[in-house]
Amino acid sequence: MPRTDTPAVTAPLVYSLPARVLHWTVALLVLITAPLGFIMHDRSDTKIADESLKAAFEATTDMMYSWHKLIGLVILALMVFRLSYRFMNGAPRPEPTLTPLEKGLSHAVHWTMYLLLIVIPVVGYIGISYGDYLTVFGMKLPGLVSVHEGDGHDKIADWYFDIHGWAATILLGLAGLHILAALYHRFVKGDRVLSRMLPGRDEGAGSDVA
Repeated sequence: MPRTDTPAVTAPLVYSLPARVLHWTVALLVLITAPLGFIMHDRSDTKIADESLKAAFEATTDMMYSWHKLIGLVILALMVFRLSYRFMNGAPRPEPTLTPLEKGLSHAVHWTMYLLLIVIPVVGYIGISYGDYLTVFGMKLPGLVSVHEGDGHDKIADWYFDIHGWAATILLGLAGLHILAALYHRFVKGDRVLSRMLPGRDEGAGSDVA
């Protein structure tokens, strides 16, 4: 039977090693690929007159696009595994110092971030499918939609890219709140909310994915 998100009093307070690895790996990948996305957007509007510089500029931009797409797919795969694992195994019980309001806000922010970490790469993949921007380091990914001439696919791709960008901005905003809340609990309340996810903690009996 899957464990719920309201575990018994005997459930552990800290997250397991797999939970921590997944948490920090996804966080690191987001910190790498999100700036790439904004830089790529700016570079796409940059005009280079010198042909030799233009070729190098475009090659660098293409490499950035490839990394952005590849990292996005890795994040999507990790999040599918992460959520599947959580649904099967549940999570540690809440930190005892949390107020009901803090618990509610924590759940809302966490689950919104989980949703965005799935939606953002999926919407991005749909966008590159409509725009036929499926090449990653010389290899072409399978498209998610059929594109035909005259069907306005470029405009549809731009629409999906707009959603992709806005969703990424919201995610970064929530991540900032998440970090501030962790620091607040660490340095103001002095409880163990942050330490639950830090390396080197005793797992106790079977905690799971954050």
